[in-house]
Amino acid sequence: MRVSLTAVTLLACPVLACGKIQGSVDRQVQGVEEPSSTEDAPQQAAPAPPRVESQPPGETPVEPVREGSCSEPPPPLVLQSAGGEQAGVIGSYCVDNLSLGCGVCVDKVWLPSRSFTVAHPGDELTIAMPGARLSTNPRCTPACSLEVVITSTACFQGQVLPKNKVDGVYADAQRTVIAQDQPWTLTAAPGLYFVTVNGGEFSTPEGLSGGPSGIFGLLVDPDRERTIVDAATFYADCRASSLPDAGSDAAGIDADGGVASDGG
Repeated sequence: MRVSLTAVTLLACPVLACGKIQGSVDRQVQGVEEPSSTEDAPQQAAPAPPRVESQPPGETPVEPVREGSCSEPPPPLVLQSAGGEQAGVIGSYCVDNLSLGCGVCVDKVWLPSRSFTVAHPGDELTIAMPGARLSTNPRCTPACSLEVVITSTACFQGQVLPKNKVDGVYADAQRTVIAQDQPWTLTAAPGLYFVTVNGGEFSTPEGLSGGPSGIFGLLVDPDRERTIVDAATFYADCRASSLPDAGSDAAGIDADGGVASDGG
C-alpha cells in the first residue's frame, strides 16, 4: 500500500520586497507493501513510513536571512582634516547585496549637514570610507571620475541650502578628482559650503555595493581654529534673518566674501 501525502503549499519570498512568488510543491512518500494475507506475513513489524513534519499553509520554514541585509544604507563617508573627522549625512542612494541578489534605492530630500569642518585655504583634506573600498564608478555614462564638489551656500526662507538649489546656477567653488584616503588640497575661498562626493562606487567584504552618499558642511576661514563645529548656530542665525545671503553672515564672514553671491 502506498501512502500519499497531500500537497503542501510553500510561500517563497525573495528578500527586500523583491516581490512574493507563490508556488506549490507536491511531495509523495513511498510506503511499504503489506502482505496479501495475515497468514503469509512475516513475524516482524512492518517498517513505518518516513516521518513528515506537517506545516500549516503559508508557514513553511525558509532559509533565515540577516535582518536588514538588503535594505541597510551604504557605509558613511568621512571628511578628514586637521580639525578632526566629520561623518557625512547620508542622502539618496542605491545599494545592491551581491551575496543575496537583492538591492534597494532610496530617494531623499536635501538633508543639511549636522556639523561643519573649519579649515583654512590650502589645507589638505581626505575622503575616507571605513570598511569599504571606494573607487570610480565603472558604469558611469558618460565616463566620470571620483571627485569632491564644493558648493556655496545661501540662506533661503530660513534654510541654509546649496546656492544652486536657490537660484539654479551651478557655479562650484571647487571640483577636484580624488582617491580614497588620499589627501587633496582645499582651494575654495573663505566662505560657508556644502561638500558632496560624485562619480564613485563602493564595495564591502560583506557583498554590499553601490553609490557613495555623503553631505558635509565646510567653513573655510583662515582666522578660526581648525575644528568641527555644530551646524545649529548657522541654521538658527539663518532662520532669524530675512536676508537671502544670510548664510555668509551666519558663518561670521562678510557678505562680500563670495559665499552666496559669486560661487566662491
